[in-house]
Amino acid sequence: MVGLGKRKDCSLEKIRQATSKAAQQVRDLGVGSFCTPLIARGLRGISPAEIAQAMVEGIILGLYQFNVYKTEPRDSTRSVQEFTLLEEESRHLKEIQKGIHRGQILAEATNLARDLGNYPSNYVTPTRLAEMAQAMAGELGLECEVLEKPQMEALGMGAFLGVARGSQEPAKFIILKYQGKNSATRPIALVGKTITFDSGGNSIKPSEKMEQMKYDMMGGATVMCAIKSVAQLRL
Repeated sequence: MVGLGKRKDCSLEKIRQATSKAAQQVRDLGVGSFCTPLIARGLRGISPAEIAQAMVEGIILGLYQFNVYKTEPRDSTRSVQEFTLLEEESRHLKEIQKGIHRGQILAEATNLARDLGNYPSNYVTPTRLAEMAQAMAGELGLECEVLEKPQMEALGMGAFLGVARGSQEPAKFIILKYQGKNSATRPIALVGKTITFDSGGNSIKPSEKMEQMKYDMMGGATVMCAIKSVAQLRL
């Protein structure tokens, strides 16, 4: 049982957090699958589809684990393989399924961004990120352009190339484009910094928390996963 607090204070975020905690508890008990009805039904201004989306997001985000480099035996790692949302009224099924679909896409994209941040920078290099973007474009029908050093020099991108000179890895500038139904509207641009390891120059940064500088690529990782979600949802 998970409390949601007072009805007047209940929100989608509280539903998301409560479902996340419940799913983690289920996993820690060694249970491989579970089912649950939609919680907090009847809240004013919150539809069954929104509740379903929040619950799915909470479960998938809450169950996230990054065990790639863990040394303990893999068979001791507990995970939930399946969960089911129950709905008694068939008239709500279609909209609930839409909420589930949206929640799954957004949560899985978030977890992909988390993976990119958790991998070490000798694995998530500019070249590997560019390859991922190209593969994503091929899978989802996106347009992908990767600028190489000569193209960036021609464009006068000196600051960008100056940073890249501190690495043996070649710089890449990734452009992903998604075209919605209406091509006449003004484009929306999302820009994310993707320095795969920000050393800060020679002896400029102290050693404290230097291991966290691999997270300097999270801006670009977030944008890439956002574009993936946009394409999957066909916005």
